[in-house]
Amino acid sequence: MPIDRFDLAACFAPDPSGPSRRLLVKEPGLTMLHLTMAPGQAMPVHNHPGCNVAIQGLEGEATVWLDGEEHALRAQELVRFSGERMVSPRNTSGAPAAVLITLATLPGA
Repeated sequence: MPIDRFDLAACFAPDPSGPSRRLLVKEPGLTMLHLTMAPGQAMPVHNHPGCNVAIQGLEGEATVWLDGEEHALRAQELVRFSGERMVSPRNTSGAPAAVLITLATLPGA
């Protein structure tokens, strides 16, 4: 398997028109994407059935809305949860924020 390198700082691209997503890895069983959100932006509420999900704070402070509860996520923090849960990454702070989202497909899913 070759080595892929991504400059995550170059992915940090706040866009006033909406959250900025950059797909980094898409292969069987694994998806990784970089999400930048300007203040007040959010992804729609959704879920990822058949996956485990990890969201790592990279820049600023994001909020991870999970089944109606908000969880603050600062840079260098990580939350992990079942993809069955309803989720919405959000930026309720006054500065741009970025997270790294990893979706790992469960065996047999």
